[in-house]
Amino acid sequence: MNTPQRILGVLVLGAFALVGCGNQAGSLFSSLFGKPTGLAGEIASKASTIANLIGGTDGYGGMAMNDYRSGMEDHMGFHSTSNLAGTGDHMTMMLHNNSSQTCTFHIQYLSSPLGSGEQAMDVTVPAGTTQTINMPCSEIVGLGDLTNVGDSAVSMMDGTMIDNRMCVPGFMGTDYHCGDTFNCYVGHDTNDLNGNGDTHEMMAFTQAMQMHMNEGGHGMGSMMGG
Repeated sequence: MNTPQRILGVLVLGAFALVGCGNQAGSLFSSLFGKPTGLAGEIASKASTIANLIGGTDGYGGMAMNDYRSGMEDHMGFHSTSNLAGTGDHMTMMLHNNSSQTCTFHIQYLSSPLGSGEQAMDVTVPAGTTQTINMPCSEIVGLGDLTNVGDSAVSMMDGTMIDNRMCVPGFMGTDYHCGDTFNCYVGHDTNDLNGNGDTHEMMAFTQAMQMHMNEGGHGMGSMMGG
């Protein structure tokens, strides 16, 4: 007769055997135990860390994104390697400089085919123009440091630094897919996104911020608090 201890031992040994059988087994392990493992686990952990920085007075998007975290688990879809960007997959970044001077966008992204570490590039865009960048499809994209709210997102030609507080990072599978375009902007804050009453200050923001400000963001209805 099988004892509870024997059954538990077989389950544990079977689980460890699955881990050693490659990505397919790792995905099954993830589904059995509810948490992604391996590279998918690393990406999912980073995504959750970044998502936890969205909303609130000191978070990405400020109070306009205050209710983002309540639906966070629905955004994090990196549960197995099949949910990650594939080797050779690409996406497009469109950088819109709506200001009167040349500026440099500081792009930061995480593309699993390149490893679990963040990648970065600087792109200079002349005043009043849009620059199109072809880049590896990435699970997470943003401006400035992905985990440092208040980091420099854009450097203006006159030396002014614009921070990334309104540059809500975008996530693959929710804000875009491989082959899609992700937009980033710099210009005057005519819509007063940060709620400080100044519609003339320069601000940088991303497509993800725009999507969440619209009713039906991520197909879940408005997630904005207040």
